[in-house]
Amino acid sequence: MRQLTRKNLDELAKEMPVISEIQQKTFIGGGNGTSTSPYTAAEYTALCASGTWDGGYVDGWGYVLQEVVVTGSYSGSENNYSSGSNGSGNFGFDPNQWGGRGDPSFWGIPSGNVSDSGSSDYSGWYSYPSGYNDGGGSANSGGSSNGGSSSGGNSNGNNGPGNLTGISDVLSSSAFSGYRSSDSTGCQTRCKEMLAQVGVEMSDNRIKMVSNDGGRAGNALSGAQQGIDTINSALQNGKPIIVGVDYKIEKYNDGLEDHFIVIVGRTVSSDSSGNQVVEYHYFDPRTSSPNAGTSNDNILTLTTDGKLIGTFPETDLNYTVTSVRPNK
Repeated sequence: MRQLTRKNLDELAKEMPVISEIQQKTFIGGGNGTSTSPYTAAEYTALCASGTWDGGYVDGWGYVLQEVVVTGSYSGSENNYSSGSNGSGNFGFDPNQWGGRGDPSFWGIPSGNVSDSGSSDYSGWYSYPSGYNDGGGSANSGGSSNGGSSSGGNSNGNNGPGNLTGISDVLSSSAFSGYRSSDSTGCQTRCKEMLAQVGVEMSDNRIKMVSNDGGRAGNALSGAQQGIDTINSALQNGKPIIVGVDYKIEKYNDGLEDHFIVIVGRTVSSDSSGNQVVEYHYFDPRTSSPNAGTSNDNILTLTTDGKLIGTFPETDLNYTVTSVRPNK
């Protein structure tokens, strides 16, 4: 059997390490909450449980604030927000809530009903070209809100005039392919050559934009918005796109399409009345001059009746876009 002996503290210190006072406090406590004498985690937990924690330093945590309890209440009811069926109902904000910011008029929004069916009485809040939607329609209807037509609407909400921003040219002027006397009617071929410079190819599909009025461009068709959306989508994806234009009475192509150009960029601004102006920059293979063919003055403007029109400065020919040729 081993013999038990009695040793004093000095003798034990020679055989076993002595921990510091600070280390001892991490085991048995004894801190006062200062940075030099923090509480242990166990002491912090006990003080919180007894409701006597007034803040202080905790070992390994740093300074811990006094516990704060926040309570609140709302005097309204959930019915104040929406009523009715299918998600339709009054805004229902209490103007007195949130310092008056619960009133839609605080944000410039007129009072009225809003529904997920794609309609609202936002008239007068902002304006869009007639016949267009703002792209903000619900995905359920695939249409539009704010007075736009649901037919041909874009459910992703990205291409409506209210959401458009400028897009720099997606095709460099160095990619321009112009008129060749050996191929005088090869404007579409030149356009395809320009697209090929950035790995883009025109599909065989066609989106008609306007009616045929005796060989000249007539009114915008119901599918014109689809054409505008297709142009916007191409530019947003960094790709140029080919469109056909009318400028005279002619019998080739479909009896309406006289020429082809490439849309390469978009600008968005406001006129003196604050109305949005959407314009598209294009390259024109009508000329052999790269400067004229890619001029910043080669502009098509989106009109209030849903057409794209412009004038080619070098020849003063007036263009109206008759079709959009989607990319593959």
